This record gives sequence, C-alpha cells and structure tokens, in this order.
Amino acid sequence: MRLRKVTLNNFRCFERLEVDLHPQLTVIVGENAWGKTAILDGIACALSPVLTYLSSANQRLSGRGIQDTDFRIVQLPAWGGNQRWGKADVTQLEAETTEGLKWDVWRAATQGKKPEHIEGQTALKHYLQTVTMGYGELEPKPTPVIAFYGASRGYIEVPQRVRRTKVDYDYPATALLNALEAFTNFRELLAWFDRAESTELRKNKGLPVSEFVTSPILDAVREAILELLRGEYVNPHFNGVHKFVVQRKSDGAELFVDQLSQGYQSMLALTMDFARRLGIANPFIENVRNGEGIMLIDEVDIHLHPTWQQRVLDDLMKAFPNTQIIVTTHSPQVLSTVSREHIRKLQPEGGIIKAEIPDFSPLAHESGAALARVMDTHREPRLPIQENIRRFEQLMRAGQEDSEEAQTLRELIEAMGYQFLDSDLRKWALLGRLKKRGED
Repeated sequence: MRLRKVTLNNFRCFERLEVDLHPQLTVIVGENAWGKTAILDGIACALSPVLTYLSSANQRLSGRGIQDTDFRIVQLPAWGGNQRWGKADVTQLEAETTEGLKWDVWRAATQGKKPEHIEGQTALKHYLQTVTMGYGELEPKPTPVIAFYGASRGYIEVPQRVRRTKVDYDYPATALLNALEAFTNFRELLAWFDRAESTELRKNKGLPVSEFVTSPILDAVREAILELLRGEYVNPHFNGVHKFVVQRKSDGAELFVDQLSQGYQSMLALTMDFARRLGIANPFIENVRNGEGIMLIDEVDIHLHPTWQQRVLDDLMKAFPNTQIIVTTHSPQVLSTVSREHIRKLQPEGGIIKAEIPDFSPLAHESGAALARVMDTHREPRLPIQENIRRFEQLMRAGQEDSEEAQTLRELIEAMGYQFLDSDLRKWALLGRLKKRGED
C-alpha cells in the first residue's frame, strides 16, 4: 500500500489542502505554524481505518481518531457586536492509494452536519478483509505496514528490567500495534527483541557456530541498523546480565542505549522498530526489509549533525527500499539531497496554504541554495553587523583599504567577533588594485 494523495478539509490550520505524494519519498518543508506536523497527523488519522479493519480478537488495534483540537477554528457570525470564533462544522480527511483505493475519515462538530461528499470505507474494508482471510495460507496477501515517528522520538525511556511480553507476535496484524503513536514504545520494542533473540538462541542450542541459523527478522533489524548507523554501532543484543546493549565497532565496547547520543538513540529506535514491524507483518518475504510500508517521520533532521542530515534520507531508502517515506524537515542539508519532485513546499497563496513542488531543484547544490531558493531564507543572518561588513567591502573594492574609515570599520567588525575569510579579503583587495590601476 502506497498513498497517492491525501486531502485535509477543515483540519487544523487548513481549510482545504491537497497533497500529492511521491511513491517513494516526500519531503514537506515550510515555516513554523504552516502545518508540516499537521499534515503528518492528518495522514496518520486517515490511515487509522487500516488498523480498525485489521483488528481482531487475535490482536486489538486502535488508531488515531479526529480530536476536538483537530477542527479548524473559523470566524462565526458576530453576536452583540462581538467577534466570535468556533469550530468548523465538519473535519474530513480523504486518502487515495496508488492502486486507486479511496476512503475518508470525518467527524462533525455539530450534530446533523456532514461533508458534502462522503467516500466511505467500504472499498478499504473489503481489501483488508482479503488480507486477513489469507492469514495462515501459503501465499498470503501482504499486510500493510504503517508507522509514525514524532519529533519526541529521541527521548527514549529505557526500562531497568524487561518483562516478558504477552503479545502474540506470530499474528501478522500485531505489526501495527501502537503504530500511529508518535512516541516509540521502547519498552515494548525491547520485549519483542528479547523474545526473538531467546527463540533464536534456543533453536541453535548445542550447534557449532558454523551451523548457527539466524532469525530472518532479527537479521533484518541488524542489517537495517548497519545501514542507518553506517556500521558505527552493531550487534544489538542482551548481555550476560540481561541488559540491552550495542557494540561500538571502533573498539568493541558494549554500550547501553542511554549511553548513546540523542541522535543515535532516535535512529536506533526508529530503525529497530520499523524493521521488526516489516518482519512481523510479512515473514514469508525472503528479505523482510523489502516489504512494503508507509513511514511518517516528523523533523527527520532532529538531533542529527549536518553531516548525518546529508545522508539520512538515502540511508532510510537503502534500509527500507520498498517503503514510502514521508518526512518533514527544517534542514537545508536534508533538502540538498533530494530533487524537486520529492519536495512539497508549504506556502500561502491568496490566504490559503498550498503544498507545491518548488521551482528549484536543490539536489547536489550547496545547502545555502536550498536555504535561499526553497526555504526563502537569506543565506546570511540579517544582523546589524552586516551593514558594516558591506561598507567595508565597498571600501576595499574601491581601493580604499588603507583609509581611516576602512581601518576603523575592520577593527569594529573584528571586535564584535566576525572573522573575515582570507579568500574574500584577497578578492576585494585585488578588485581594489584593479580599480586604482584603471583610474591611473
């Protein structure tokens, strides 16, 4: 399952927003309060019926319904000369897959109100019934995998003791347990890993290392970690005192998760979580990382050094090649790694926010180009010192480097902590000499 388009009607800040999604990667960019996170939340709400129709007595699943705070706030008719505000009558979310499957989710704020057009969920329900009916067959239909990772994912709570889980991970729909919660449940993730690793060890008990048969799902997790963490941390496992650790490749040291940086913690949790969801949902696939899924990530750049930001999307696509990835970002470094057709730029037009493909493709350009031409942000911060720098540059280009004004300005600028680039000073001085020579 891949989404082709989502439409948000009266959802949060949007009166109506259509977002065409790329089948592999969509990067949403825009200023604060323009609705980047709202789009991901809207997609998560729109996908909630998938969990509803895959829920059963074997595994109860719950999604994200439309909340009171999701209704767009609209201006109501004045009363007694006073301006009034309230909820829109109806909030509606519409989804369409690349296969043409359509459905919607809606909720009325006022009794008796409903959308002008209701798609319903019948087609989606029938499709997912064919999925669940195939459980236990030799060639079942793939279970769709969905997961949402919010901006708070970097704050992982590592339990002191991992308790045995009662969840039946042999049932494919279990892959969607808590899938649309923005905060990764690391406790549940570790409980799954503990059980999977124990099963792997029991099956190989007494066998020589050369005959050791690893778990395909655990292999998927290990390979995904290797891909996303670039081999810096490997071999996730429970140690001799039953504490979850990863091995630092450079020296072999075993580290607890809470000893890792926020960036490594967040990427480790995300990688492990999504890889195991793919494996639980469709264990019959030869390489479970090749299973199809939809991954939503808010602020994909959070806690990551700019160097990592420049490779995170490529790493995600390599780790999960058949997953549709939809992310938001504030990072020009992230944008410099994708072409324009993957970007959806939020911008107001006639009082309405639209999501459009930008005119400029930032792929392989310096991040400053993405900053200026996609994010509409000046490459240099607009500080009072800039006026003095520009004036000093003008004096040097005019051949007045040794003038009293130029010397005073340079002392003032450097005293404020600005460091001139040697290349700039040489260029301006050369231009100044050429100007003087031309005047002579």
